[in-house]
Amino acid sequence: MSFDLTPPPAPAPIADLSYRGYAGPLNRRTLRWWYITSISVRLMLRKWAFWVLAGISILPFVMLGVLTYELGQARQGMIGSSFGGNFQALFAQQLASAQALQYLWLLFVGLLGAGAIAADNAANALLVYLSRPLTRFDYLVGKWLGLFLPLYGIALAPSLLLYAFLATAFTGPNGCFAADRLMVFRLLLTAAIPAAVHSSALLGLSAWSKSGRMAGAIWAGFYFVSFITSNIVGFIEFAASDRTRQSVAGRMNVPALMGDITHRILHVSNQVNPLTGGGFRRFVPPHETWPMLLAPLAVLVVIGWLAAAMRVRAVEVVRG
Repeated sequence: MSFDLTPPPAPAPIADLSYRGYAGPLNRRTLRWWYITSISVRLMLRKWAFWVLAGISILPFVMLGVLTYELGQARQGMIGSSFGGNFQALFAQQLASAQALQYLWLLFVGLLGAGAIAADNAANALLVYLSRPLTRFDYLVGKWLGLFLPLYGIALAPSLLLYAFLATAFTGPNGCFAADRLMVFRLLLTAAIPAAVHSSALLGLSAWSKSGRMAGAIWAGFYFVSFITSNIVGFIEFAASDRTRQSVAGRMNVPALMGDITHRILHVSNQVNPLTGGGFRRFVPPHETWPMLLAPLAVLVVIGWLAAAMRVRAVEVVRG
């Protein structure tokens, strides 16, 4: 038996020697969250249901804009007397009413993103995300903005369009623009309220679930159950002729709390139907302080963030 002791041939050199150092732009570490945000927003915008719900949510603004213009021109004197000549209250109420009618559709749009973290839990993608130079803060901020920005865009765009329409249709000393020159900045704030509440709540629920449908169902259940329960309690107190307790009980739900803060920002003290010269009124306590108005929704936002922060953690693989 003989053995071939010839040394093996040397490996062939790498044919491609054109590698060179990266000379492109380098993003700062503070923008790492943006990659997660951009991916989440693109996924949301690719859903056909998103555009359908967004289109439906604009209808209240169109309806109130047309009605205010058509009937307001014919009965402008009555509208002015209904508000004591304060046209600022008229325009602010119309904008607040349109935003309130949009709350339900914003909830449905938010449910489309309920799987933000739940999908990563189901696919064990958190191990991949957090093994990269990405902190838990980057991940949570990116996911939250991925929900917040689409909702904020849907809430803000029709509000600004309705305001521009009213400012164009009602000009002069009592016009929409002259009535409140800061209205645009107020709308920037009011549109952020439902977007922040839905995004924070869904972020926390999604972090503790492996199913986006389950997280969305829990938040939708809380939204509707709190609304129905508070209104039933408010009706009972109304039957007992206790208006104060009726007002407080009837407002202990998510859409009513968001509406109260919107009214305060837009300086709407009560709701009067300007097209009929009175009639329907909804009592809004004017003496509640900002902490009292913000506290219930702030608790929901903080709980959502804490729940997500407690669940999303980096892991370490240890070989025993």
